[in-house]
Amino acid sequence: MHRGKWFLAATCNIDHPTPAAIDDFLGVDLGAVQIAADSDGQEFSGSMVNNVRYRHRKLRQNLQAIQSKSAKRHLKNHAGKEFRFAQNINHTTAKEIVEKAKRTRRGIAIEKLTGIRDVECSPCGHIEKANRPSQSKFRCQSCNYAANADFNAAQNLRSRAKDNRPIAARVRAASRLH
Repeated sequence: MHRGKWFLAATCNIDHPTPAAIDDFLGVDLGAVQIAADSDGQEFSGSMVNNVRYRHRKLRQNLQAIQSKSAKRHLKNHAGKEFRFAQNINHTTAKEIVEKAKRTRRGIAIEKLTGIRDVECSPCGHIEKANRPSQSKFRCQSCNYAANADFNAAQNLRSRAKDNRPIAARVRAASRLH
């Protein structure tokens, strides 16, 4: 029971399909500004979530300043709405990435946060802190390659996954166990 409403949770058994053969990988970099960027150059914007957060923050400030019974009731009704919206956007983005990978018969390589400080250049592999002058820009000091930093990271994830197939195969096998 949640907020005076009853919910029913039912379960069913579904056979897991056999995984399709993977020809390549789709690198996905999770970002702070963008929700995600993939190795094909597609960016998944987080601007809608940021706009809703700003709007809800302003609404909460105004209602908390009023402190009337009606304002408190309004605050209670809006509790969790921002979280549910962000959760829905994240879920929709994840579904879109999975569908793209299925459609192109590729696996998904998602960033692993260990070694996050290694700022590699996707074409030449040069590592230097100066390669990333800002949050969103990447310019290699060695080969002068310039790109969006999230796109460069997604390209790195894709190439690492292609070179490291046994680890990707273990992850795929482990996911079938759940």
